[in-house]
Amino acid sequence: MVGPNRNWNIAVCAIIAIAMTSAICAAQAAPPAGSSGAELFKNNCAVCHGDNGAGSALGKRLLTPDLRNKETRQKSPSALAQTISAGKKNMPPFEGKLSGAEIQKLIEYVRQFHR
Repeated sequence: MVGPNRNWNIAVCAIIAIAMTSAICAAQAAPPAGSSGAELFKNNCAVCHGDNGAGSALGKRLLTPDLRNKETRQKSPSALAQTISAGKKNMPPFEGKLSGAEIQKLIEYVRQFHR
């Protein structure tokens, strides 16, 4: 009766491996608690907006706005929070991925950019 037991062991190992992989992926997707605005920006925004908000090569191809411009600096915190949460044009929404507190940290960080 080695066959049925072996199949059962393989199934249990596969289930454990899937559960562990899911937990690891979920942990990597969520920003660490207490992340600074700079860390959040680097991990979620810099790929398109560049390290300094001017736009990366990819971001420029996607027509990502320069976060250092006057228009962005004049937007209210609630307008920026709405854009981050809901996304805009080519920008994906971050609602559900980032908490309200993390979005506020991003806004405070982006406010430091200037030309």
